[in-house]
This record gives sequence, C-alpha cells and structure tokens, in this order.
Amino acid sequence: MLQKRIRLINWLLDTLVCLILFIIFIKLTFQNKPNDSTLRVFKYYFLLLNAVYYFSMEFIFKTTIGKIITRTKVVGENNEEIKFKNILIKTLVRFIPFEGISVIFNDDNLTLHDTLSKTKLIKINNHN
Repeated sequence: MLQKRIRLINWLLDTLVCLILFIIFIKLTFQNKPNDSTLRVFKYYFLLLNAVYYFSMEFIFKTTIGKIITRTKVVGENNEEIKFKNILIKTLVRFIPFEGISVIFNDDNLTLHDTLSKTKLIKINNHN
C-alpha cells in the first residue's frame, strides 16, 4: 500500500485542479461581482464541481490529474479495473465530512472511500 504522503499529494493536486476549474466557472458564469446570495452558494458549486471532477475523471480515464503526476492509480481490491459502481460509491463517500482524514486511522493506508468502494491506490510501474 502507498504512503499517506502520496495520498496527500494526490489530494492537494486534485484540489488545485478543482480550484482552477472553479475560478474559471465563476468568471464565466458571473460576469459581474458576485453578491452575498451568490457567495453563499459558491461552496455548493465547489462541492458539485469536485464530485463531477472525480467521477468523470475516474469513469472516463480511470485516474485523476493528481494520480497521473504521482504515477498512481485506483484499482479494485484484486487489482482489477474499477467499475462504474466503485467510482459512484467513491464519489458519494467523499461527501462525508472529514472522510479524507480517515486514512490517518487505517494501518493499510486506506480511506473510507477506498474501503466502502472496495478499491485501493497502487503505484504504476514502468511496465503498465
């Protein structure tokens, strides 16, 4: 299993990608300066964008930008390719508050979204 440091790097890189996409979305959507009511819903837009990002990247490409950079990928428990059901569960579980820090309490370096979706993160070797 991979080190917690790699998972943190993946998360930081993917969050940065989502933040950049979010800024672009806000600039394109709100031509004028956002008012108080739009600022309140921005967090929901960001959560939705995160869900769309992770789900679409993992469904279409079976990876994310962070994982590409760190040369890691998500596979099933038996190293098989992840399926729609796995990706959907991973995406939904990420909405649980503090889910991301669940890896701290797991000796196998698995997060709650890994455990419930029956997936794991592996390093890609040069032969893949």
